[in-house]
Amino acid sequence: MIVAELDFARTFADAAAAYLTPGDDAYIIDRERRLVGRARAPISLPLLDLSGDPFVQLVGPASPAVARSGAVDPVAGGTRLIASAPVSGTSWSVILVRDTSTVDREIDGVLGQLAVARYVLVAVLVVGAFLIARAVEAQTRQRRALAQANRQIEAASLHKSAFLSNMSHELRTPLNSINGFSDVLLGGMAGTLSDKQREYLSDIRGSGEHLLRLVNDILDLSKVEAGRMELQPSEFDLRETLESVHRTVAPLAHEKSQTLRLADDAGGIVRLD
Repeated sequence: MIVAELDFARTFADAAAAYLTPGDDAYIIDRERRLVGRARAPISLPLLDLSGDPFVQLVGPASPAVARSGAVDPVAGGTRLIASAPVSGTSWSVILVRDTSTVDREIDGVLGQLAVARYVLVAVLVVGAFLIARAVEAQTRQRRALAQANRQIEAASLHKSAFLSNMSHELRTPLNSINGFSDVLLGGMAGTLSDKQREYLSDIRGSGEHLLRLVNDILDLSKVEAGRMELQPSEFDLRETLESVHRTVAPLAHEKSQTLRLADDAGGIVRLD
């Protein structure tokens, strides 16, 4: 029986050696934790009894398939990666040890690929962060420009309101004076007026009232701020308006040696503001 087991151990060693790479070792231990066979690439070593070695006591046939790292090879020494599994139908277990340098060489390709992937990922993240920063910076500049434009618009609106308020006072005051003095003269407080003088004063008074209404409409802050003017349509005789316009511009035409006449059939009832 012992001879058969030893033959099996040698057969195992010869067969396993063909599949091992330099630096790999494969052991067979029995249930008493004795080493009954060993295969090592490219040669096999003699049978040794390592039943008392701490490593053999640590990994025995009672253990299921297990993998460990950092264990010491009981025969060749050195830190290795350890894997063990029971041999089906026997009381033996197989232990495979591999030099960590061999493992490192085998996983160098994978690690290299992972390193490349990591560098690519880092590059993508850096580029993405740069693009996001550029977009945020551009958006921030746009917001600042918009805020600056809004401040300028608000400042211009305040200046406009102040200007219109001042102009309203500057224009309305002399117009009110003109209209007031026209009323005084038309009331006869300065003496008796001829028909021609009364006609001229009436024209002055009418022109002043018309100009004052225009100024009020233009400089009314509420209407300017609203961007519109309220229309108040009503029916009136267009003939009276045309005669008023004729009286207003006739002196200007006379100064240029021009004659301005109003047609007899001009006018009629219209609905206007």
